[in-house]
Amino acid sequence: MTTSESSARAAATGAQATRTPVFFVAGGTGISAETLGNLLLAQFPGLSFVRRKIPFITTIEQARRVLEQIDATMTDTVTPLVFSTVSDEPIRLSASSISRLIPSRR
Repeated sequence: MTTSESSARAAATGAQATRTPVFFVAGGTGISAETLGNLLLAQFPGLSFVRRKIPFITTIEQARRVLEQIDATMTDTVTPLVFSTVSDEPIRLSASSISRLIPSRR
């Protein structure tokens, strides 16, 4: 095993201690969001994820409650991932405040 392989394996092992929350949010059943998200997450086999599917988001109020749930998983070291297939424009726009979850890198 090379040094870089050892470092990568050690980093992956350390990363497993922190499980990244992943949300699949959808206006329908959530199958598309979940399928797409899981395909992308499979590219990172050394990382650990806590998955949560939240289907049938059909009102702005529901979207706000989902954002509160997502906010609750945010820590200094963990940023949740969100895969959304909500197509209703007013709901999607109200959920666009999710950008506040992304830490500033300035």
